[in-house]
Amino acid sequence: VGSDLELFHSLIKFDRLAILADTLFLKALPELPSVTDDARKRLGIDISLVPLAETAEETLNAISSDIDAVYVPPLPRYNRESMTTLAQGFIDRGLPSFSLWGRDSLELGLLMTGTGRNVDLRRISRRVALNLQAILLGEDAGALKVALRQPEKLAINMRTARAIGYSPTWETREQALLLFDDDEPEEHAKLTLVDAMQSALRNNLALEIEKVARDIAYDDVDRARAGLLPQINLNSSLTGIDDDRANPIGQPERLGRAAISGSQLLYSEDVRANYDISKLLSQVQDEALAIAVLDTLLTTSSAYLQLLLAQAQQMVIASNVGVTQRNLELAEERLRIGQVGRGDVLRWQSELAIDRQTLYSTQATRAQAATELKRILNFDQQKDIAVNDSGIPALIELLGSKRFQRFFNNPKRLATFREFQVIQGLENAPELRQVDLQVAQAERDFLAKKRAYYVPDVSLVGEAGTDYLRGGTGASLSGTGLDREQWSLGIQAAIPIFEGGLRRAEKLRAGRQVSQVEISRLDIQQRVRARVISSLQKTGGTYPAIRLSAQAAAAAKDNLELVTEAYSVGTRSITALIDAQDAAVQAELAEAQARYNFMLDYVAVLRAVSNFDILLSAEALEQWYSEVEAYFQRVGGSS
Repeated sequence: VGSDLELFHSLIKFDRLAILADTLFLKALPELPSVTDDARKRLGIDISLVPLAETAEETLNAISSDIDAVYVPPLPRYNRESMTTLAQGFIDRGLPSFSLWGRDSLELGLLMTGTGRNVDLRRISRRVALNLQAILLGEDAGALKVALRQPEKLAINMRTARAIGYSPTWETREQALLLFDDDEPEEHAKLTLVDAMQSALRNNLALEIEKVARDIAYDDVDRARAGLLPQINLNSSLTGIDDDRANPIGQPERLGRAAISGSQLLYSEDVRANYDISKLLSQVQDEALAIAVLDTLLTTSSAYLQLLLAQAQQMVIASNVGVTQRNLELAEERLRIGQVGRGDVLRWQSELAIDRQTLYSTQATRAQAATELKRILNFDQQKDIAVNDSGIPALIELLGSKRFQRFFNNPKRLATFREFQVIQGLENAPELRQVDLQVAQAERDFLAKKRAYYVPDVSLVGEAGTDYLRGGTGASLSGTGLDREQWSLGIQAAIPIFEGGLRRAEKLRAGRQVSQVEISRLDIQQRVRARVISSLQKTGGTYPAIRLSAQAAAAAKDNLELVTEAYSVGTRSITALIDAQDAAVQAELAEAQARYNFMLDYVAVLRAVSNFDILLSAEALEQWYSEVEAYFQRVGGSS
């Protein structure tokens, strides 16, 4: 109890402590008052004994409002339901609690305990049986040793800690067993891979920029169309001149005039070409958006898988820290009974420090991966995000199924399947559709530059106006044969004769641009083909690694168990155990790496063929199977 109180106070720094006091517990520990008095003086705190009431609710009501921590000894009169009620009451009041009983109490909702290891029921049962046998054989029961050494281990219920706002220090987290540390956050509850991809399509900011760019391109089409539609202007002017120049035929001294004018472009190659090109550019932007969608899906799925990989690596390293901790305790026990020297303990302490350092590094990597995924999904960086790999094993199993593997289980089928994927990639690639539109745009511009030599700009123009004010000298129109209204209507045609060689230069430039984009199309076609083949080749290397790395991890784990058992009885050295443990950790990390490396390569294949539908939809997957089988039959290969 004394050591518990000291540990509790070092972690919480409370001033007033309540100890729940069951009468049975007080009778079993008559020295408890002296223990609490000693703790009160040593720690400088106030301690109150709170008698246990018939119900948990009554006990909670008996705890004073100025109490800021609670120590909970064994309460045999309370069942699990009552203990859960008691623990929830502490949480509701924000009271940290410490259990003498151990880990079972934490699982009911108490905050922490100093004996967090699972109780060794086999050792306890064996000791009880031996003591009973000794009594039956005539030994004095009062002389039997009943103390059973239990390894101390701080344990903290992180679910309760979060509920009352308690955050253990990094050092405390290193030393403690953390229960419920990986609870799912309330915000953005666990995302599947498909959930993340769909969320990115809705929220990704880079994709939103492309959507706005697409809208701007369509606005440019409207701007270009405006030059082909009628133009109407309304003008009004009010002028005055000196009376020496004023006359009825020319302009009176004061003149107010209003006119409406209009024009309609009958034909202009430049304006028509600008409109046609703007429509093509808007379609180019549609394909740019399609490219951005595919890139966003690839970026999202890659970031999601990187986070899963970081999580898996963290779990492996955290498990290894636990193994090292147990080996350290084993060495300490062997040192206590004289089987090993202090060097083994020091070596395990060094290994534990190194393993914890590695764990911090993997935690940082996981945090960075989560930050990147939240950025892509446009989630609040201050909120947690949880991902769910439940669909990954099923997908790997699907990709490893006979139905899938039969397409490339020999070199001939692999070549056929690869060519099918290449054809799919070329058909689906928005990059090729985009460059086709750019070719059409360049050809339209080249045609306009050729027509500029012989096609004039033709417009219909007209104007009608009236003098609404005539004043001063020359204001009267009588006798002049003029009136206040005027109008005009005409057709204008214009063609440039000489512009210093500008038209020739523009024609040559437009022709070269056509050649440039045509060559660019060939280059992109090659890139798409190489991208598909390369991505398929990469998965051919990473898929077998899943099976092989799993075999290696299982063998390394079995070897570790054998070496650990041999070390515990003194037949293997500490070096052999450390080597076996390192090999097991590396094999387990390689297994996780292989699984997610393959998935990363697989989504790269989907990007290469520009089709994520088979990942997002079961119906699309069935359609894909049908297309593959039809292609095999068409080219004479067996599917």
